[in-house]
Amino acid sequence: MSNPGTKKTQKKNTIKPIAKPYLKGTVFSRQTVLRGLKLIVYPVIFILINLFVGAAFSFEQSLALRILANALLIGFCGVLLYTNGQNTGYGDISLAEIMYNHRQAGKPVSQSDIDRCYHPLKGFAIALVGFLPVLILSTVYALTVERQAFSLPTLPAWVSNYSGQEDFILPLKYYEADTTVTAGQILRVVMRLLIYPYINIVGARNADGALLMDRLSPLTQSLPYLMYALGYLRGRHSRAMMHGSMAAADRKKRRKANRRAPKQKTKTELV
Repeated sequence: MSNPGTKKTQKKNTIKPIAKPYLKGTVFSRQTVLRGLKLIVYPVIFILINLFVGAAFSFEQSLALRILANALLIGFCGVLLYTNGQNTGYGDISLAEIMYNHRQAGKPVSQSDIDRCYHPLKGFAIALVGFLPVLILSTVYALTVERQAFSLPTLPAWVSNYSGQEDFILPLKYYEADTTVTAGQILRVVMRLLIYPYINIVGARNADGALLMDRLSPLTQSLPYLMYALGYLRGRHSRAMMHGSMAAADRKKRRKANRRAPKQKTKTELV
């Protein structure tokens, strides 16, 4: 059986969010674009992370371990953007509450201040601007990618001595394919580094699975930016919880003051 006193204590310690009125800002503005452009750095961060730890998470002998490790890596990248969005949303709702009080007091509120205020859809707008370059690249890649075929290795220089012999002409023709680096190959390298955890999940040697992940890259790469938008929405709740914490602290102080007051009054009467 649970202790009634424990339940009472838990009820007292529960902090309820207090949402205060705020001035709703604009969804799309110059600041939205600038914030979105700052998110472009995250694909670079993801590429560097995958470059250094992606190969270590291949785990070819264990499917369960491979899924777990790479799912954690994907989740970590999502948390980075979620936290960024939450901090941004918290700052915007804080300003929006101040601007609401200014307007209620008859003080002027500039358009730039309104642009900086919180709006529930602003996080999605910022995420869309930041995701747009990746969306373009991943869409082009998904529409043009083909099933990966492995090329023959480079022959050593001494083999050229036999290139004129009839018995070697036909086999050596397989090595005469054009090896020029193309824009498509560069795009493939960049996108494979971005979707490295997903490639690891299906298995690096699974050509069909890798092709599926290539074609799903616009969808998989949108997930971190969706996390940013959700984090931005969460910023308002974080602000409400802060107000709730402050209100709970004030109530606690008042209760302590009320308990002390009768004691002080009694002492005064005795004197």
